[in-house]
Order: sequence, then C-alpha cells, then structure tokens
Amino acid sequence: MKKLTFPLILMMALSLAIIISCDKENKTPAIDNNIPSEQLEKMTLYESLDIQHETSSKSYLNYAATLYAGDDIIAAAIPLAFSNPDAWTYYKFSGVAGDDIEINVVRITCEADPSYVLYFGTSESTDGISAMPYYHTNPDLTWITFRDDQLPRPDYCAGACFAYGDPGTDVTLPYTGWYTLAVFDYISCGDVSPLEYRLNIVGITGGTIVIDACDTYVTNQYLETAYMQELIDICAETAKNHGAFVRCVTHLTNDWKTEGLITGEEKGAIVECAATSGIPY
Repeated sequence: MKKLTFPLILMMALSLAIIISCDKENKTPAIDNNIPSEQLEKMTLYESLDIQHETSSKSYLNYAATLYAGDDIIAAAIPLAFSNPDAWTYYKFSGVAGDDIEINVVRITCEADPSYVLYFGTSESTDGISAMPYYHTNPDLTWITFRDDQLPRPDYCAGACFAYGDPGTDVTLPYTGWYTLAVFDYISCGDVSPLEYRLNIVGITGGTIVIDACDTYVTNQYLETAYMQELIDICAETAKNHGAFVRCVTHLTNDWKTEGLITGEEKGAIVECAATSGIPY
C-alpha cells in the first residue's frame, strides 16, 4: 500500500471539514431577513423621528375584544406605535385551519396609518412582541403575517396629509385554535390624536368554546343572533361572582342540550371548564 504524504492528508482533512460544514449549514433553517424596499424606507423614516416610548413596567397584554365573523368595530390607535407593542390594541378570535378569512382595517381619521399583525396563540405579556418575524421572540405567539398599505386611503381623505395606505388582505389560517390580532398606528402625519379606524373581519368559523384558557373541545356554534362563545363571554362580563358565572353557563347549556344543540357530555365539558375557571377576575 502506498503511503500518503502529509500534504495529501492535510488536503483530504480540509476537504472533509468543508463538506461537514456545508452539510451543517444546509440543515440549518434559513431566516428570510429581506425587507421589501417600501417597508425599509418606511422603517428608516420611522427611526429618523427618534420616538421615545414609555414602556409598561409589567407589559401586561390586555385583549380589547373577542372577534366574531362579521364584526364591525370602531376603535382608536395611539400615534406612532410601530415599535411599542405596549401601545397596540389586541383582539383575539377562534379560527379553524384552512379558513380563508379577510381582515380589513380602514382609517376613519385621515391622518392615521393603521397596520396589523396576526399571531397564532394568546399571551398575557407583550414581552418579545414585534411586527417583524426576525425580531419577534414572544414564546406564546407564533408570527403569521404583517399587513400594511395593501388598501389605498379612502377617497374622503383627499387633501389630508400623506400617511400611506391601509392594511387588508385574505389570510388562510394555518392552525386551529386562538389567534391574536394586533392593530397599531405605524407612521401617522399631522400630529393628530386619537386616530380612529374601522376593523372588519369575515370568514372565521366558530372553532371551539374556550373558557379562561380551558378548551372544551365543543364546537362554537352560531345561534340566531350570536355564537355560543359570545353568550358565555356575556355571562363572564355580567357575573358578580364565580358562582353566578357558573350558574349562568349552566343555564345556557341546559337550554342548548334541551334544544339538541349539544350532548350531555358536551354540556358537562362546558360547565366543568366554567367551574374550574377564575372568572370573574
């Protein structure tokens, strides 16, 4: 057998190291850090304003409302809150994987520049939340999409200062469960406050009934005027104490069982989640 010279051994070792290194790199998930040019321009302009935010000491995430199909909500955003998740307005809704939904946020105040981010999951903290996926680190919320400037400004804003467009598009939900929708003003103009907007969401189905993070695994059916979840939420909002909340839910489920909408087992699951909840808080 012919002896290998030292230079040849060295070359083979280096080649093997390169192959192993390349193999490791190929197995590492790639992160797309490419930012569309118009967004990069907008982010640069935002940073140039040197905006100072007051950070919440607890960073508690408070949900303004639970959304249901066909909701038409009017609310207001705090100006220039792109990099301040503590100042965003959060909503949640229950969705089913494969649902094609449409979320539109249209300004009422012409100087506003609304944007939104959709996440899968819910959270009690704003820590680590970002509109951009490569900066987002909140473990409870999976980043789904960021929407901004897909819709032109309304015609009634002709003549007002320029503040980009409004967010809105179709989204196919990838998972079944609770979603978090965060709405905020990106880079409004004219130093106007408050900044009103109209939020409309269509296409979401009921999902399942969830009480204080307890999933009943019972389908959230739409009745004559509201979803079952919505009626339970009303019980939670109006109950003076925990016992009153459980009685209210029991009354609802008794009616639903009598009407053949749920089974006795499903009734038990709903009441059990109500009984073990911390409602009212």
